[in-house]
Parts: sequence; C-alpha cells; structure tokens
Amino acid sequence: MGTIRVLGDDGIPQPEPPTVSVDPALTTGLEIGVDLNLLATGDDPDGNNQNLVYAWQVTSAPAGANFTLASTDGTSNVFTSQTVGDYEITVTVTDEVGLTAFATAIVSVVNNDTDGDGIIDSEDNCSLIPNPDQADQDNDGLGDVCDSDADGDGFINIVDCNDFDATINPNATEIIGNGIDENCNGLGDDSAAGLIGNIVTIINNLPNSDFRNGRSRQWYLIRLQKGGKSY
Repeated sequence: MGTIRVLGDDGIPQPEPPTVSVDPALTTGLEIGVDLNLLATGDDPDGNNQNLVYAWQVTSAPAGANFTLASTDGTSNVFTSQTVGDYEITVTVTDEVGLTAFATAIVSVVNNDTDGDGIIDSEDNCSLIPNPDQADQDNDGLGDVCDSDADGDGFINIVDCNDFDATINPNATEIIGNGIDENCNGLGDDSAAGLIGNIVTIINNLPNSDFRNGRSRQWYLIRLQKGGKSY
C-alpha cells in the first residue's frame, strides 16, 4: 500500500503533522518520593525527526500538590511527587514548520507507608513497626525492631540477654573481671567477687562426706577467702 500525500495548489506535497507517544502512558501505584522515568517518541512523516522539538508540562494535578518534573524539553523526563493523587503529564512535539502533536501520561501517586515512619514500604526494612533510622545491625535486610535476632549471633532475643551485641549470648565464653555477663547466665560470675560467692554457695551445699583428708567445710571457706587453693 502506497503513501497518500496532500498536494497544494502548486502541486507540492503539503507538510504532514508529526506524531508522538509517551511511555509509560499509564502508571498506577507510584509511591510518593519515587522517580518515574518517562520517554517520548516522536515521528515526522516528512522525514525530519532530528528537528522535532519536545515540550513537557504537568497539565493536571491535585490542588497544592508538591511535585517536580525534571525537564521541560527533550525526549526523556523524570516525574516525582510528594502528594497523593492523579496527575496528567503532557508532552507536545513540534516539527520544523510548526505542526504539533501531543501525548499524555496518566500517573496515580499513592502513599504506601504502612507504619508512618516516613519510609515507603518498598524501601522500609520493617514496614509494620516505625523505625525511621532503619537500623539493621547484622545487615540481613530486616530492621532491628523487627528482627528476633538483631545481632545475628544465632540466639533469638528471648534467650539472648543483649541482642545488640553478637559477643554476648548463652554460648559465649565468660570473661572474668570485665563486669559483663557474656554467657547470659545471670549469676554475676563475671567478677572475682561473684565467682567466690558462687563457690561459697556450692561449698555450703556439699555434704560432709565430700570433703577430703578430714578437712572441714570451714577449712575450705577460709582457704578460699585467703586466696589459697582449695585442695
């Protein structure tokens, strides 16, 4: 099938208007603060695509909307909005003789921030509990406030006495004298005084038959208090 051209009175073909499309033409569920990349494609039937001029504008928006359109010309653009609602973005193309065409992109902006912490759900590492700082100590992609094992030491927080320090857990080695209960036994055995107190309790609970060489319970306690060996 051939091309039909309109001729003027002088028999010279008349210029034809350009055409233009925009992609995407319809966007639903764009989250506030998220960029939408737009691309316009124009065509000049007269074969002068390189001379096409593009102009962008937001032709419809919610009252008082806070939005940005990165550019007013060119084939590509970026739209971002901080206001929920429906928008129309129009791109107009003009050829070298002034003939025009336009295309419109329809955009629906939504606020998917379930916990209201200012971080949209698609980027929130804990979308059900507010955590604007997005803290993620073990870098597992799950925010600390939602993570049952925030420090990633393999012990969930109901058994880990400090879930924000991976060196502290029920399987850790106790370091004597540093004032920290690394192994989460709650006995205060991280100091010399605590150790002695625990040993005294053990000695006092031993039956008399467990003491060797006729040494009494009191002998062991005295030796312990003097720092001697109890053997």
